[in-house]
Amino acid sequence: MGLFSIKPWDGTLRVEEALMMIYCLMAVDGVVAKEELEEFDIIGRELIRDFDKYKDYIIKRCVDSLGKASSYEKYQDNLRDFIRDLIVNAQMSNDGSVPGKMLIWNLISVAYSEGDYGEEERSLISFITCLLLIDKTVPEEMDCIFQAVRAIDKEVAWLKSSCKPFAVVEKHLNELSNRRKAVMDGLWALVQD
Repeated sequence: MGLFSIKPWDGTLRVEEALMMIYCLMAVDGVVAKEELEEFDIIGRELIRDFDKYKDYIIKRCVDSLGKASSYEKYQDNLRDFIRDLIVNAQMSNDGSVPGKMLIWNLISVAYSEGDYGEEERSLISFITCLLLIDKTVPEEMDCIFQAVRAIDKEVAWLKSSCKPFAVVEKHLNELSNRRKAVMDGLWALVQD
């Protein structure tokens, strides 16, 4: 195989790289919240069967790479440099299994896990989206999908906790289930596009 027959990067990341980027998002504001760690664990266990064996290594690698910055700006520079290096490594290895758009969805999920999807997180997700060569509208679409699913889940929880008999709410619950499935089908179509 000659030098010019190298296959182009398919936009996927290795699991380790994806998890490190997720951790970087969690640390973007300088504080990793308990809710973010819980969501990180859920995603990690979905991506790696033995995630608990690798979790400390992934976190340590991120913390070591971010280093002790002398200022907020230097910390942000370190964070973005580390992410840039992870993506360059993904492009060079070209043996990933996590699609870039799936990473963006997981990043948004983690960003919302503590209740506030703030400007620092939005900026970092935009930065990652750009580096992954993903259309800049994708995070906006995914944000809308996330909010729609969250609204459906809230309504389901409210109906289940209401004093109304199940026979009364069953039809509505079924309709909400169908809506949620349609929204998630839209997400999977977006991820695979």
